[in-house]
Amino acid sequence: MSRTVNASGKMVGFEYLRILERDGGPVYVAQPGGKTATEFVLTEFSASRAVFDNPRHDYPKRIVYELAASSSLARRRSATEALAVSRGRRLDCRRSTRC
Repeated sequence: MSRTVNASGKMVGFEYLRILERDGGPVYVAQPGGKTATEFVLTEFSASRAVFDNPRHDYPKRIVYELAASSSLARRRSATEALAVSRGRRLDCRRSTRC
């Protein structure tokens, strides 16, 4: 689960996220706000990067997870399949200890 909080700590959005196997490969399933699920197929994978694509989806078409040098996880979403570093929306993720 992903939660977005504002500066005062109030939750302003959430998303259910899963990775499952379908047709012999990993599929990223996102449900922003608990709405209808959208699937993204794994198209690139390395020790520090995973790329999931869905060219038929309106936005995003691509989701990229990358490990940073600080061992944090960054997620970028893009409206195009060709993701440039300066394009898309970057979210720095951190593990929450709250349940």
